[in-house]
Amino acid sequence: MTQTCILVLGMHRSGTSALTGVLNLLDVYLGTTLMKANFANEKGYFENDKLFKVNEALLSQCDSSWDDVFYNEEKLQHVEEMDTLKAIIKQEFEFSNIFAIKDPRLALLFPIYKKVLEELNVSIRIILPYRNPVEVASSLNKRDGISMEKGMLLWAFYFLLAEKYSREYDRVFIDFNALIQYPQKSIATISQRLNLDLSTKYAQNREKIEEFLEPNL
Repeated sequence: MTQTCILVLGMHRSGTSALTGVLNLLDVYLGTTLMKANFANEKGYFENDKLFKVNEALLSQCDSSWDDVFYNEEKLQHVEEMDTLKAIIKQEFEFSNIFAIKDPRLALLFPIYKKVLEELNVSIRIILPYRNPVEVASSLNKRDGISMEKGMLLWAFYFLLAEKYSREYDRVFIDFNALIQYPQKSIATISQRLNLDLSTKYAQNREKIEEFLEPNL
């Protein structure tokens, strides 16, 4: 069985949850245990909780965190969670033809995921959701008290890393506001650029998707 993994690479508060929620409604598998919704994301994060915990551990081993503007990607060469990550991905997605992994931290940890997925012979496709940096910074300020200046710096850092890492793969950039306003067009673009048949699933689940999508995700 040929497996395909869609990696969602995007900055926090950039529409990664909205996009991955739509993928879930298109029958793209996300795993057994998803992070619970809360006040900051009332409809859910659509992140695999097991992978989230590993991602936190990986950043910790790099003496870093998601909001570290001085993050040094070279420290990834010395992390010790590779086997754990591989075991979880295999356990969660072994029987799925197509699955997606979403966590904004993927923009920082992509080299690790690339190595693990390639060792598992999984084909990688990438979606890069993006949003106006002022909107992102404002949302981070409201949620975490992060200054507007730092929020926009983080946006640029994440976006540039994600763009660099994704160059050798089939990828597509999806504007958050366009996804909200024109979901059918956005899904058609994803289908075309990634060579995936998602438009048929959209037609079957159109009402659910339009009801799900809201600008505050």
